[in-house]
Amino acid sequence: MADKKYFRSRKFLNILRMYTDSEREGVPCIISVEDYSDLVEYFCLQGEVDRGRFVAERACMLYPDSYQPFVMRARISLLYDNDTKAALHYLNGVVDKTELEYIYTLADIYIAEGDITKANRLLRDSYKNESDEEKDDYCLDVAELFIDHDLAKEAKTWLNRCKNRRSADYKELNARLMMMRGEYEESKSLLDELLDEDPFSGRHWNTMAATQFMDGDVEKSLESSEFALAIDPYDKEALLNKANCLGVLGNHEAALKCYDRYCERYPEEARGHIYRGISMLSLQRWDEAMECYETAETKDLSDDMQREMLYLQMMHLTKLMGDTDKAFEYLEKLDNLHPYIPGMKDVKRGDIYLTNEMQKEAQECFSKACETPNVSNFVMFEVAISFYDNMYTEMAYTLFKELTSCDDEMIRDSIYAYLASCCHYLRKKREFMSNVKKAVLASPEEARQILHHLFPEEMDAEDYPRYAKQAYDEHAAE
Repeated sequence: MADKKYFRSRKFLNILRMYTDSEREGVPCIISVEDYSDLVEYFCLQGEVDRGRFVAERACMLYPDSYQPFVMRARISLLYDNDTKAALHYLNGVVDKTELEYIYTLADIYIAEGDITKANRLLRDSYKNESDEEKDDYCLDVAELFIDHDLAKEAKTWLNRCKNRRSADYKELNARLMMMRGEYEESKSLLDELLDEDPFSGRHWNTMAATQFMDGDVEKSLESSEFALAIDPYDKEALLNKANCLGVLGNHEAALKCYDRYCERYPEEARGHIYRGISMLSLQRWDEAMECYETAETKDLSDDMQREMLYLQMMHLTKLMGDTDKAFEYLEKLDNLHPYIPGMKDVKRGDIYLTNEMQKEAQECFSKACETPNVSNFVMFEVAISFYDNMYTEMAYTLFKELTSCDDEMIRDSIYAYLASCCHYLRKKREFMSNVKKAVLASPEEARQILHHLFPEEMDAEDYPRYAKQAYDEHAAE
């Protein structure tokens, strides 16, 4: 994989110009297979996946005995098309099946297909053939492969095989692994070491930003993203993280400017347009949000997570705009993509009706959902959320109160903040104070997200109970 700095070098820019000129003139470009591979990677990084796909196929024809173009083409099918069969087809074009990039990509395909055992067997067999000097690098590459798939246990196993644990690559992968496991302080400590050694590493700053964001320190995460952007003003990860931080902090106009920059630089990527639409929606610019989502629909949506995010946003927006039929269409698309648990689809239908003040239809859907055999507490929780979001506060309060006795700790922890908010509007002052305290103890970050509008903007969630009691005491003394 080429270093990003290389793509700004005079050497690469000359190769890019040569290729572009040849493409315009309709004649083959006579450059090395390595140069073709760099062009494929460059175009994909720029969001021009179709162009990268074309260059990879051209390289396959020009260099049929080289592994690189076939591996690149297979990875495009895997990463951008979500098509493991096509990836295997292209990978079979590799003549030398002992090449490490072939091994890694084949393992990647197995993991994408859900066959972790088969991937590990392939990687272990290949590991035996590596020289002692190369074994650590091999383990690091494999560990990163599993980290990219959020497989912490497997990644840890391969990292533990490394003998040199002082290298920057080992430390960074270990920091990413710690972040995945929720060991945020340990991850940040390791990243501080790395940044002391190399303060100009955008990759380290991005990993730090992600860890800080996961740990709830949004302002520090924003600061780390700024450092990454100072190194590379169009760093994809840093641009998105900065924008997301600004959105969480409520600065949607500034977030929108970041997404604008992202879409300008990477116009073919759907996620930039999706996030831009979310910012527009937060600013109540519904028509512009719809334009962003419609643009995203025309882009590459092979990634199921991006497709799901888009359909959720489209369902929400069409619901708000009163187009219930369209909202139901996106609900069906979501259900086809990842089928809802029993009862949940009826809850979503009921929520669409309730948002559009069709109480009778909503109640029928909610009743059907709650009568589903073995209905989960999560379904009931979502019904309560719908009542809460649509300002049926008394009904939301009643349901949330019933759910405090459920055996799902995650639901119980989330309920207290919602209950506190309901109690505020229903003027149940003692219950309000009690639930604020419980909410902050259960999850300070969630308490802040739900209750921030009831407290001073800069106040830490941990100070909410003290402030609520003080306000109550002052009110009682009047």
